[in-house]
Amino acid sequence: MIWLRRKDLADVRLLGAPESWCGSTRLPLGTPKQQLVLAMLALHGGRVVTTDALVDELWPEQPPRSAVANVRTYAGNLRRAFERQDGPGIVRLPGGYRIDLTDEQVDVPRFEQLVDDATTAWSRGAVETAGGLLAQAERLWRGPLAAGLPTGPVLAARRAALDEQHLSAIELRARLELQLGRTRSAIALLTDHVAAHPYREQAHALLARARYADGDPVGALAAVRRAEAILADPLGIEPGIELRTLHQALLDGSPVVTVLPEADTGAATATGRTEPTAGTAASGNHLPRVVSDFVGRRELAERLMAEIAAADGRTSPVRVVDGMAGSGKTAFAVHLAYRLAGRYSDAQLFIDLRGHAESVPVDPADALTALLRQLGVPAGRIPTDHDSRRRCGSAS
Repeated sequence: MIWLRRKDLADVRLLGAPESWCGSTRLPLGTPKQQLVLAMLALHGGRVVTTDALVDELWPEQPPRSAVANVRTYAGNLRRAFERQDGPGIVRLPGGYRIDLTDEQVDVPRFEQLVDDATTAWSRGAVETAGGLLAQAERLWRGPLAAGLPTGPVLAARRAALDEQHLSAIELRARLELQLGRTRSAIALLTDHVAAHPYREQAHALLARARYADGDPVGALAAVRRAEAILADPLGIEPGIELRTLHQALLDGSPVVTVLPEADTGAATATGRTEPTAGTAASGNHLPRVVSDFVGRRELAERLMAEIAAADGRTSPVRVVDGMAGSGKTAFAVHLAYRLAGRYSDAQLFIDLRGHAESVPVDPADALTALLRQLGVPAGRIPTDHDSRRRCGSAS
């Protein structure tokens, strides 16, 4: 929603379905593509957005011949609509456009800053301050960025990052509720949260802790087991160290820490272990079970073993196994991986990308998340964007 007050008091909101108001007057935003132009300009308030960038956002696949002319029309329509109500100005410059807004006048950067400040306050033990900041952020959240619009690459990436930040804010709210002893509120919040986002491992762990704190260890154990089943299908990954430690503590009847600090260098667990931070590799074999009666391909296996053994140690040898679906590529690769496990003692990773399955192939971002979890990176410290996840994996 976009609210515009007069002149320098303009307040632009892009979280949710786009609307614009100036006082009590609702401003016409025009077509969906015209609304995308406004979103792009508002998110770059005070900075020039090139015409090429606008064309790429509005027509990411194949822009029409009239693309540049259409962008000029959309920007002109918005400029005239705002001028009639004394709203923020849209300036046409060589090669692009600029809207006269600052970050303080747009809800998206305000929301991001509030969540960041709340996280910092929580890590410093300022629970009440963190709660107040999160409440302000939640009031700004009216839905995904430019909800209902078919976004291009820039807005789609920003929308995904904001969605992730919103989910993290919900989980931080649950931590605050637990810290303040409001277990029933935390359970209600997290139950809806994991139902809507079943692959949020940290949320499952928080729900288990909340149930335990509420005097329901059986419910806590059920929450852990449910999370393990969800992660195993379809991602095919083992639960992280937090869930595994929780599971064991609940089985043993050991004390369970009900809330963990968000920004600790190592989050304390019930057994006194620490959860590794990003960049810390956790040893472990994540390979599927090897085929007990593996036969054939002996010559090929020995040749690949010899080639890998001959590597000088300064490079990482990579071999690709190619073949038709069902020809045994995975079984062969896993067989080799077990034979090579001693050479790569830090960890052995595995992920099924479902390339030939009837279901949808695994998204690259989800694949990176699964691999980072296998490396011991806590779910709350996995970056939200694809490039940062790749760099995090390289650092690990």
